[in-house]
Amino acid sequence: MYRYWLLMLLVTSLRTAAGSVPSDDFEVNLKTAIETGSTEEGATYDRALAAYFFGLPGFTSQVVQCVEKTSASEGVRGYFYFDAQDGYRLFVKPENGFSSCLTAVFNDKSPPSPPKRPYFNPFNLGVDPGI
Repeated sequence: MYRYWLLMLLVTSLRTAAGSVPSDDFEVNLKTAIETGSTEEGATYDRALAAYFFGLPGFTSQVVQCVEKTSASEGVRGYFYFDAQDGYRLFVKPENGFSSCLTAVFNDKSPPSPPKRPYFNPFNLGVDPGI
């Protein structure tokens, strides 16, 4: 059985246009998030968000199950989008069985509120079945 190596890089960033909705263009949103993701405030929130998710009982095993049941061999990249109210959603590519499973694991939780809304938090998850 393969041993899976999971690497999560959560780099936080914010978008300053209050009340805006994300662009329909995935790459534009991702670029915005990456460009603004190096703030001190963003790094602090990133640590809190990662601690929240990985502190949930059974969370890591759910992510591993996604890898195993879809035979994932490549990672995903994307971003969390926190809207102007209390909602959020994870957007990732490529779109496939693994990414669908992964978004289901991450969505519908109650993560800590970001410093501002709307807010973009870049997301990367690498999968290496050879380790």
